[in-house]
Amino acid sequence: MSVSVFDHPVLSGLLGDGQIASFFSIEAELKAMLDFEAALAAAEAEKGVIPEAAAKAIAKAIQSFRPDIERLRHATARDGVVVPELVRQLRAEVGEPHAGHVHFGATSQDVIDTGFALRIDKALGLLQDRIDDDAIPEDERSKLRKARDAFAAIGRDVAVGVLMGIAALCITIFAARAAGAAAAQRDAAEASTIETTEGKA
Repeated sequence: MSVSVFDHPVLSGLLGDGQIASFFSIEAELKAMLDFEAALAAAEAEKGVIPEAAAKAIAKAIQSFRPDIERLRHATARDGVVVPELVRQLRAEVGEPHAGHVHFGATSQDVIDTGFALRIDKALGLLQDRIDDDAIPEDERSKLRKARDAFAAIGRDVAVGVLMGIAALCITIFAARAAGAAAAQRDAAEASTIETTEGKA
């Protein structure tokens, strides 16, 4: 069993902020990752990369999906990151014929970085609300500004990774659409050849 001062019922009061910490719990982390998967599927369906029915099935499955934390723990020790096992479990939840469209074209790093950026954004929003609260003493708001700036710096670094991931994902989506168009052209050409041959016969 691991022990952290951030979880200590007494010492955590010296080191942490309960509301901010909630954005970095395992529950918040997994929710952000699943939000990414739902948004990814919706965007890909909109662009015709995956069927609309698949995106709807993924979104519906995520609403009631409860990951097996123990399996995630063991798989993370094996894989080094949590995403592969999370995706495996989500695909099992979605089921056929749409399971293969879960996480299509994305990487583990895409999920991790975007999920973290979503949580940083929520933390920044909470800090800004406190900074704007005139009822909070100025010396406390000064500390909050420093915390906000620190979170914003982390967020900028993560955003670079997210943008790089989006660029790579766009390339993947373009390639998938191009391959589909090429296949359709080949099928049409083959059908035309068959019709011409039959007409001559």
